[in-house]
Amino acid sequence: DLSQGSHLISVEVTDDGGLTCADQLTLVVGAAPSVSIDAPLDGAVVALGETVEFSATLSDGNDAPSALSLEWSSSIDGVFSTQPATFNGTVDIGNSNLSAGVHDIELEATNTNGFASSASIQLRVNTPPDQPSVSLSPSPAYVTDALTAVVSSGDADGDVVTYTYEWLQNGNATTYTSQTVPASATSAGERWTLRVTPNDGYVD
Repeated sequence: DLSQGSHLISVEVTDDGGLTCADQLTLVVGAAPSVSIDAPLDGAVVALGETVEFSATLSDGNDAPSALSLEWSSSIDGVFSTQPATFNGTVDIGNSNLSAGVHDIELEATNTNGFASSASIQLRVNTPPDQPSVSLSPSPAYVTDALTAVVSSGDADGDVVTYTYEWLQNGNATTYTSQTVPASATSAGERWTLRVTPNDGYVD
């Protein structure tokens, strides 16, 4: 039932002979700060090297938000910012140096009484798939041949890469979107172009 603040707690004991002894201690009753990470959203995906904009809102019943000690940390890269909040309780920072991988991002706030609380999100820093190597088979091709895409590319994160195919006939888009164009669609003297876009499950 003690109210918030600094209390001097005293006790005095008197025996049946009237002799007394006493002791006391200082007890601080308080609450931890309130912490909320507003951006990015939990589970967000960003590209390697992209500047990630972090923002948070803080409040405390004892201290002004600007007096709180803040620590942003990553489960992969460690502490990356201790920038304080503004007087109105907001903090905004940018970071373009996060390593590739899945990060547990935590913001911990500690007030002057030593009470601390934290908020956390998960953030994936993704390496986009490599530019693909593309060729057409057979080469040369004849009107009796189907055109087949031969494609390969890697991904630094080891993600499974899938491809989107765009076939152009004499520079014009066609309806073919698979790895193969049938021989019945081609005529002698045409120029067929293939554009391939890799996707690692997160980004093209």
